[in-house]
Amino acid sequence: MLETLKDAITDPSSDSIEWVHSAAEIVEGVEVVMAVVTGAGATAATQGLVDLFEGIEGAGAGFAWPITTGVAAIVAEFSAIGMGYKEAADEIKEQRSAVGFSEGVIMGAMKEQPAFIKSNFVEWSPEPNSFFEEGGKIAQTYYNAGLVLGFDYGHALTAEQSGVLFRDLALQGGAIADLDANSSERAWRDFYIDAGARFHGLHIN
Repeated sequence: MLETLKDAITDPSSDSIEWVHSAAEIVEGVEVVMAVVTGAGATAATQGLVDLFEGIEGAGAGFAWPITTGVAAIVAEFSAIGMGYKEAADEIKEQRSAVGFSEGVIMGAMKEQPAFIKSNFVEWSPEPNSFFEEGGKIAQTYYNAGLVLGFDYGHALTAEQSGVLFRDLALQGGAIADLDANSSERAWRDFYIDAGARFHGLHIN
């Protein structure tokens, strides 16, 4: 079960975070988020997932463990792809969940506005996959749900805990770009992608 980042950062003066989880554990957490919007169906859940950003930004989501039975509807929908593609599907779930989660953590810690995330990061259509069309839908859904879960985890951090997070990220690649309110939207997008990749490299295996 995923430990929250908030619980993992206990010393505000620390320069590192003792938090490492597998991509499979991220998938489990992502499927909790997906269960929240399971009524929409996995391939039609994008708007439902996006709406969760507003709730987190306003009061925090606090997704419940363990995984609810509602996620069974999503699992069943994607299981229709057939066993021949199961390995490929699992790999896509892990890869895209981890990337979405990592980027979401950084944006949550920065208290980024949902509108920015929707226009710059949310995937509104399936990812291109000419060899495995259903894989594109899986990638889209798990990436978006990963964004939501990561945003929830990052948003829960205090200013002091966020400071620990960014000092921790400096361990992989040196200081991160120093941006401000006058920086371009593209610069901020690149910042989140870079910082997310660092988080991924340090904390998800």
